[in-house]
Amino acid sequence: MRLVYVDNDPVVTAHVRALLVTGDGDTAVGADVADPASVLADPAWRGLIDMAEPACLIFGLVLSLMPARQAREVVAAYADRAAPGSCVVISCGRVDDEGLWAKLREAYTAADCYNHAPAEVEGFLAGLELVPPGLTAAQNWRGGWHDVPVLPPGPAYVLAGVARKLP
Repeated sequence: MRLVYVDNDPVVTAHVRALLVTGDGDTAVGADVADPASVLADPAWRGLIDMAEPACLIFGLVLSLMPARQAREVVAAYADRAAPGSCVVISCGRVDDEGLWAKLREAYTAADCYNHAPAEVEGFLAGLELVPPGLTAAQNWRGGWHDVPVLPPGPAYVLAGVARKLP
C-alpha cells in the first residue's frame, strides 16, 4: 500500500512526517488539496502514486472547508485524472440544527466552513458511480448494504460516500 497525505499547513505536514510517515510507501505533501494540478505535480506524490493505475482518493472532512462549487470542481479534477477503477471517498460535516450550526461556525475560526446540504455533498461525486448504500451518515455506511438508517443520528453528524470511476 502507498499513502500520500496532503495538507497546506506546514505544522500539520511536519507532524505527519514525524509521526505517521514510516517508510518508503508513504509520505506527506505540503500543498493545498484545492489545487489539484500542484498536488499531482508534486515529486513526492508522483514518486508514490501513478494516476494511470487505480487509486483511492480520500477527501476526509476537507470538503467542509470549501464552497459547494469549489468542492465539486476539486473532486472532479482529481477524478478526471484518476484511472478507471479508482475510488473516491468523501466525508463532510453536516448540522441540521440552525442554532447549533451558528454556534459551531462562530466557534471555529481556523478557516471558513460550510454546512453543505446532503444533495450538494452527493453532487461532489457527480460523474462517478455511487457505491451502495450511497451517501449516508458515516457511522451507518457499510459497503454494499442497501438498508441503512435514513434519519440522521442527531443534529450534527458526518455524511460519507464512496464512488467508483467507471471505464
